[in-house]
Amino acid sequence: EFMLTATDEELKKVLGMTLRKERTMLRVTMKDKMAQFARETDPAQIAEADKQKLLEAANDAAAQIKALRKEVLDEEAVKKSHIKQAMKQDSYMFGGNEGLGCVLFKDAEGNVIFKRVLPCDGSISEGDVLLKVERTSVQGKSLVEVMHLLTS
Repeated sequence: EFMLTATDEELKKVLGMTLRKERTMLRVTMKDKMAQFARETDPAQIAEADKQKLLEAANDAAAQIKALRKEVLDEEAVKKSHIKQAMKQDSYMFGGNEGLGCVLFKDAEGNVIFKRVLPCDGSISEGDVLLKVERTSVQGKSLVEVMHLLTS
């Protein structure tokens, strides 16, 4: 506070500043620093800054949720299209780029048969009959029910 209230003569004597320009620059700098300190320590300013940060974080979270929701909806749309295909054509495309990929269909006797099997580890071949998923028999189940067993 002394720096702001001291006269030119006092500053000259205490600090040894002989040029008026130096003393004026010192006062301006000190006023700016004090104003900055007041802003940074003002509870209302701090609360406003915190509120802005919280709002930005909430907006970021909302954008991430929206993107995840879109991904889920896209996956659900693909599943629904496969279900419709299974109900129309009595065949179901299963899998994708990793793991097992194949088309399932039911033959005249109601057996679920693998057709167009993508290479996996060689344990399943085209024409193999699917008997169980986990420990659940697929005998007598519709292709849609089998699809639900495979995807759950």
